[in-house]
Order: sequence, then structure tokens, then C-alpha cells
Amino acid sequence: APGEPWVQIVSGTENDGSFDWNTSAVGDCGFGALRLIGRTAAGLPYGQSETEHGFAINNPGNGKPFVSIRNQGLGPDTTITASTFSVVLLTVDPEDSSLAATGYYRISDASNWQQFDAFEVDSDPVPFPRLIQLDDLLNSDTFQLKFTVSDGEAVYPDSTLSFRKQTPRVVVPPSNLAHLAGPADVPLEVRVANPVLVRPHTYLISFDDTSTLGELRFSVYNQTEGAFVVSDAPLLPRQESLTFDGLTLYTESTQSELDAARSGWNRPPLTWWNFNFHRINYPLLPLYGYGFPEDYVVTFGSEPMDTSIAWDPMFVAEEIPYRVTRAATGEKVSVFVFRGYAQEDIMLAEMVNGVLTPTWELFLTFGNPDSSAANGDTLRIFTRKAVSFRDTYSVSGFAVGVIESDVSADAPQLFQNYPNPFNPSTTIRYALARSSHVTLTVYNVLGQQVAALVKGREGAGYHEVVFDASGLSSGMYFYRLTAGEFTDVKRFGVMK
Repeated sequence: APGEPWVQIVSGTENDGSFDWNTSAVGDCGFGALRLIGRTAAGLPYGQSETEHGFAINNPGNGKPFVSIRNQGLGPDTTITASTFSVVLLTVDPEDSSLAATGYYRISDASNWQQFDAFEVDSDPVPFPRLIQLDDLLNSDTFQLKFTVSDGEAVYPDSTLSFRKQTPRVVVPPSNLAHLAGPADVPLEVRVANPVLVRPHTYLISFDDTSTLGELRFSVYNQTEGAFVVSDAPLLPRQESLTFDGLTLYTESTQSELDAARSGWNRPPLTWWNFNFHRINYPLLPLYGYGFPEDYVVTFGSEPMDTSIAWDPMFVAEEIPYRVTRAATGEKVSVFVFRGYAQEDIMLAEMVNGVLTPTWELFLTFGNPDSSAANGDTLRIFTRKAVSFRDTYSVSGFAVGVIESDVSADAPQLFQNYPNPFNPSTTIRYALARSSHVTLTVYNVLGQQVAALVKGREGAGYHEVVFDASGLSSGMYFYRLTAGEFTDVKRFGVMK
């Protein structure tokens, strides 16, 4: 099959113009190809020929089915913003059986595959398009699709490379998002991933970036209902989070870092002065730093101004001609140091959850001792602060306003059902700008009506219907809303 490694079936055979191949010695295939390489007596290749993919091998017993995603150009440089995307699939089976196909997606190598599609497909050597709804799937800069086919015994997968999927979202307005505590200045967005599930509740969002080095996790407490709806879920940069009640979190960065544009000396530095500020990272010691979200001031003097702390055998306490303080409060910060020729290696330590913890490393070089920073010199260090354990947000009072902002004043709107695909029931939601005569019907792929959900006059506002598809077989269906002169059609999948 395309993309699978070539398997050698014979070598050293004399070229007499024909070859009898016993296929029972190889595995079954539904879309195979042969490659012939001619070699001289010395073993050097002089020619090669290859058949088109397309022949089947069906030995006794069950053969493995095959699926291939045929879209070209999907990769890290590809960005998809459309609400729908056509995936071109090739599916074949040695026994020419009908196959059960399943679609999955994930937002990073570290995340689990999430199922979003299921359908029946025939074995066919001709690729076919499968239209998928991207609105319901999380955005990510490392988004992947995977499809599997099964004949009931064997399963075969194929997946795409990572690409960027950034479907436009409605963002909860700042008036409904309160930053209750913490220093974070990297924006945190709360996005509407599925309007059908959004409720006018109040949520508290808290974070943990101290339990596991380099990881940021979040929890969401629904104050209205008095229960957690998310507990200790990962939040990754430029990837939408696990959803809660139709909402998701998004941020550009989850690690605080130096804000070089704002940091610097209180006077023009000498040309050979230099500083570097980063999280402590010495795997061999081992010594790792936590990126504490704080700004600092380093004040220099000609005489000792402070005493460093001892840290392990490598760092002893000694007098130092400078002091490090927090920029916001003037509070002195503990440091342990390694001093060299015209240079200072300063390690900061802060109280994190009650424990004195290494944080940042400030490395200073001055050229020679006579030109070192001295009395009156100060260095201000600013950080770009990601959300951390110190931050808490509140989201409230936005549900109706956010959804209505997506609907024009004089037109109805039909929303995508949720969940999709589903078994056995799903919710269909729609909005009416004014009282109208409404019909909501469901059709199969042949255009035959299989259910009438609404028929009659309804008032202005938001309406929802729960559709039970217990009596329908697996497959793709369409639902149509008609309200006065307005008509819209969307599709959903029934999975059993």
C-alpha cells in the first residue's frame, strides 16, 4: 500500500522473462504494487520498473483493510481557518468488504486522539472526499487528523502530519472576564467552542504550574452549581484547552520569560557590559528554576550591600556589592551566587507554595573589574508574565450576549448540533429574530424525510430540540430549518 515499506519477495532470480509468485508467503493487500530491479552479475543495479498501485492479494483467511489520506500539502506550513474541510480518503479491502471508518483528531503529540466521525464505506480503489466540520474541533498549531478502517477483525490507520487549524471563534468580551488575582499580563482568552452548550453560569478558573516542571494545568469551578467542571487539565501554548460547558481557554504563552524590550540599565551601559536573564537550567547538578512571574531591580554599590545565601556545596554564602529586590514592592530577594573575573552569576530564589525555590539566573559580564557596575548603577529586569498559580479568573454573565452577538438582528440562525457525531441523541439549537412559522426536519442522504421535529409558529428567541436517533442506522443525515423565507441546512452523523 502507498506509504508502507517495500517487502522483498525474492532476489537473485534469473531473468527468463517470467516469474511465478506464490502469494501465500506474503500478507494480503487491497491496493498493492510490484517493483522489479535488474542487476548485473556483479550485483550492480542497471534498471527498475514499478507497477501502479491497485492489485489485491486475498489469501485464505481474513486480509488487512487499508486507508490512506490523499490530501497533498498538509504540514506545519499549512493553516486552515475554514469551518469545513474535505479529506480525500482511499479505502480498500482484500475481500472487497464494507468497512467501518472512524475519524479522530488531536492537538499535540502529547494529547489523546479524540473521535469526531464514524461512517460506513465500501472498498473502492478510487479516492473519495469526506467533508468534516471543523468548528466543533479544538484549534491548535499542531493539529492532526487520523482515520481508521475496520472489517470487524483487523484495523488499519493513517494520519496526517501536524498542521495549523485556527477556525475563527467568538471570544468572551473583557466585560465578562475578570482577572481577580495574580500578575499575568500574557492575555488569556475564553472562547466559545460550541454555542449550544454555553450557559449563563459563573466560573472560577485557577492554575497550577508548580507541581510538574514546565507544565501549566488549570481547573474550573462552576460557582452557580457548586462543582468542578474541569480538574487539573493541561493548558498548552497556542492550543485550545479541554472544553467546559461549550467554552475553551487559549493563550499564546504558558511560560514567563524576559521582556527584553523593557529591561535595561538606568544609564547607557559600557560597550562590553552584557546581561542574560533566563530560568535556571542545569540538568547535571540537577538544578532547575521556576519562572516566577515578577519584575526585579538590581542595585549596585562600591561596598558590600548584601550577603548571598548558601545553596548546596557549590554555592557558599558571601558578601556581595549589590542587592536584588522586587520592583513592585521593594522586598529583598534571596540570591545564591558564583562570582568570577568581572562577572556575576546570580541565582534568584523565591518562596513558591511555602518552599524556597530557585527561579531565575542573571548572568552579568563587565569586561574587567575596573569597569564593573558600581555605586548608583541599577539594572531593571521586566518579565512577560504568563498565567501561574498566583492567578485566578472569573467568567460570568456572558452566555446570551455572546451567542446573540453572532446573530444578525433581522435573520434567524441554525446552529450546529452537539454532540456530533452522536448516539443516540443530540441537541439542535436555533434562533429566531421574530415570531415565525417554523419547520425543522431530518433527511437521509437520499433526500428522504426521516423525522419531523418542529412544525408550527414559535416566538422570537433561542430554541432547542433534542433529537433521538435510536431508530436510525449509522450514517450521515441532514437537518433543515425553515422560518418564513429563511432556510438553512446542516448535517450530522449517527454513530452506532
